[in-house]
Amino acid sequence: MGWAITRDLFGTVAASGVTSETYNVEGMENMTIQILGSPSTTTIRGSNDNGRDAAVTNWSTLTTVVGVGMIALDSGFRWLQCQRSETTNAIIAGWQRSR
Repeated sequence: MGWAITRDLFGTVAASGVTSETYNVEGMENMTIQILGSPSTTTIRGSNDNGRDAAVTNWSTLTTVVGVGMIALDSGFRWLQCQRSETTNAIIAGWQRSR
């Protein structure tokens, strides 16, 4: 097993931000998303675009979650990003680097 990573996806985004930073999750496994706060809609997106995070423009919706809770994601994409409808929600992602 590799080492585990946990991130607050909106940690450095302004409190009013509705789109998280872009995270490189290429080669990661055991991915989970935990949505905390008031019930709302969270869209989890993935991309396999080449280049750096600022250049990612082609997103696919992986899932849309209504409410709070935890979900698991299948690996196989390069970039991860979340959009939230309520700026009071914290969205915590965890993943593990594969060997």
